[in-house]
Amino acid sequence: MLALLLTPKEPAMAKPDFFTLLNQRTIINDGGMGTQLIAAGMPMGYGSERWNIEQPDTIRDIHRRYVEAGCDLLTTNSFGGTRTCLANHQSDDKVEQLNQAAAQLASEAAGDDALVMGD
Repeated sequence: MLALLLTPKEPAMAKPDFFTLLNQRTIINDGGMGTQLIAAGMPMGYGSERWNIEQPDTIRDIHRRYVEAGCDLLTTNSFGGTRTCLANHQSDDKVEQLNQAAAQLASEAAGDDALVMGD
C-alpha cells in the first residue's frame, strides 16, 4: 500500500479515538490481508477467516508488521466472515468464533499503537 504521511506519527501514548485521530492528521490504513496470507502459505481459494483459529500467530504477525510499518488503522481478517461466505468453506457453524478471533488478533497486534476496524 502506498500512502503519504503528512505529519509524523506521534509517540505512543493513550490510544486516541478515530475522530480525534482523523482531525489531527492523515490516517494510514493497512494493506491487503489476503495477499499477505497467500504469501505466508495459505492456499488460494481457502477461507482466510479460518486461519484466525488455525494459524493465529500468522494473522497476528501480519497485523504487527502493518503497525510496525506505521499503520494507524488495522482491518480485521473477517472480509468473508458472513454465514453465507463461510458456508463455501464448510465453516458456517463458526461465524461467531472466527469473527471474534479476527477482532481479538487485530486488537492484540494494535496494542496502543493503532485502532482496529472490522472488515
